[in-house]
Amino acid sequence: MGGRRLSITHRSGYRYVTDVHASFNEVRMTPVDTGGQVLLGH
Repeated sequence: MGGRRLSITHRSGYRYVTDVHASFNEVRMTPVDTGGQVLLGH
């Protein structure tokens, strides 16, 4: 299987106008394998 290997780094930041007392965020810590991409490592 030929293809290219990518290394991706992502950082998100949030700024709020007023104080925030609670926040809910959901992230995927492990990328998924799909038909179009294969996880080699993380």
